[in-house]
Parts: sequence; structure tokens; C-alpha cells
Amino acid sequence: MCLEAHENAARSLGVTEEQIDDAKHGTSADSRVAAMIAIALKVYQEPADVVALRPGVSVGGTVTC
Repeated sequence: MCLEAHENAARSLGVTEEQIDDAKHGTSADSRVAAMIAIALKVYQEPADVVALRPGVSVGGTVTC
């Protein structure tokens, strides 16, 4: 459900199917997009670790789509 919504949002912004497929595989030809994907994967895989990187930020809940 979330993946489909994100894909549809990307399409509406002009992202190509190839770019969406690359993102699903954790990569992008654009280094800036690749960096964002890497951060998103880190948040998804280890949310507490990402929050812990920011001083003064506490984990207060779960992020959902």
C-alpha cells in the first residue's frame, strides 16, 4: 500500500519507471538521489540508530505511511 502510493507520487512528478525500479533496488544514476535512497533505507532498516545520530532527539513513536 505505501509502496504503491510512493510510486504513484513519483510518477506524478515525472519519475520514470527505470528510476523507480532503480530506487527499489537501492540505487540511482543521480548521486544526490542515491544518497537520499541510502538514508531512507537506513531509516527503514534501523530507525533507532538513525534517530540516535541526532543529539537531543528522542524516539517518541513510530513513523507510518
